[in-house]
Amino acid sequence: MTPEKSLEAVVWVAVGGRGTLLGPVIGAVGVNALKSWATRAIPDLWILLMGGLFILVVLFLPGGIVSIPGKIRGWFAKRRPAPALAPSPAPAEPAPSEP
Repeated sequence: MTPEKSLEAVVWVAVGGRGTLLGPVIGAVGVNALKSWATRAIPDLWILLMGGLFILVVLFLPGGIVSIPGKIRGWFAKRRPAPALAPSPAPAEPAPSEP
């Protein structure tokens, strides 16, 4: 295997998401689709595009593409107003003690 192919596999895993089975598959499909387009449109810059994609994913999306739904759920959970709590009953006053 050439170093380019080995690095491409690393980018697949990083883009898709580490720690899952589905992440690298999604990353491989997405990166290869991008490669198919880029090698026709900008063949000399393809390797730079792949390196830039890797850097962006590592910096801004460390969980890869598969982490996006969880991030969206978390964002909506933060924006959802907290449920109103019912007022708690007043504490009972202690019975007066006889001297």
